[in-house]
Amino acid sequence: RPLVGGGFEIYNERVFSRYAPDPSDIHAAHSIYFQVLGEHGYVGLMLFLLLWFLVWRDASRIIRHSRSHGELRWALDLARMIQVSLVGYAVGGAFQNQAYFDVPYNLLVALVLTRALIEKEIKGLDRKESMPVDPQVNAALGREQSAVAKATPRPEDSPAGSSSVAHTRSALVRKVF
Repeated sequence: RPLVGGGFEIYNERVFSRYAPDPSDIHAAHSIYFQVLGEHGYVGLMLFLLLWFLVWRDASRIIRHSRSHGELRWALDLARMIQVSLVGYAVGGAFQNQAYFDVPYNLLVALVLTRALIEKEIKGLDRKESMPVDPQVNAALGREQSAVAKATPRPEDSPAGSSSVAHTRSALVRKVF
């Protein structure tokens, strides 16, 4: 069944007696690509390759988005290392039948979680840039500035009262803080 493959249990006597030239020589394909192709057919192989292509693209996206944020350096390094690991898995997989080895799938999960954290963190950073640093301090400063503006005599109201203005401002700052 070339389109959908033979399933997970194709490496047995029944299958080899039907298709192999030597039915007593039962062995597995020594490649993740041929293993997936034999077990799941061309559809399964395309889905398998698509999965790892999307993981690679996700890592590239994390690298692109975290490159400009210094506090996300850990995600940049993690995504790069996961890409290196995927290259090792893809090359090594050409010679070993470890299509279901759990480490690459664990890396996939780590990458998905990292992407979720990065998206959340970038939204928070963007919000931080648009918001005041500390709303309480800015509110206090706003009250201070309006109180200073009300308490400061205008030049036309008082003759050169610069010392009284400085005294009023320092009193207001002590009161606010």
